[in-house]
Amino acid sequence: LYADLIIACTEFEKNFLINQGVKAENISIVPLGIDYRAWMKISTSLNVREKYGLGRDFVVGYLGRKVEGKGIEHLIQSMRMVWQKFPTARLLLAGKAEETYKKILEAELNQLTQDELARVVMVDDLEDKDKKSFYAAMDIFVMVSHIDSFGLVYLEAWATEVPVIAAQGTSQKSFIEEEKDGLLVEYANPAALANAIEKLMGDQCLRQEMGDRG
Repeated sequence: LYADLIIACTEFEKNFLINQGVKAENISIVPLGIDYRAWMKISTSLNVREKYGLGRDFVVGYLGRKVEGKGIEHLIQSMRMVWQKFPTARLLLAGKAEETYKKILEAELNQLTQDELARVVMVDDLEDKDKKSFYAAMDIFVMVSHIDSFGLVYLEAWATEVPVIAAQGTSQKSFIEEEKDGLLVEYANPAALANAIEKLMGDQCLRQEMGDRG
């Protein structure tokens, strides 16, 4: 309240700060970003599909820290519904899990059948230089998070021409245009997330359009 200037990443954050009593004229919006030209020069020499046995299967992916609030457990729950219609789909979860979240993640994975578990690829030792290769292996990027103010992972996915699914009612709605460059679903709603994933899985043209627009 006493700062001369507060920088917000999105309009959503600015409105939140105003509701907390900060004067609008003391807030400037400065979005985060990635160096697109540098990103395009990054090599995708690592063949993620070959290394992890993904073949030509459809891949729903998450990349980032595995922590509570990112919606990873809900993504796993949603895939159980997706697998009923698309049994060959794969789930790729890449990124280091925080110690406090490992038990939650393990408990969710323990709910899967052996067949379902075989469709999940867990990667914990992800290196920054390999991130683009992992996005390139995905058909859809999913992070339905309610704790991110501006997730750079969405921009990285878009830079690799991968469509995204995020959480509605969060700051992500400030830069993801629903039905144009991504889909927004309610946080902690596996059924809604499953429907969004199935919608993109069933429409290759829509996936391509959203990836290009992103």
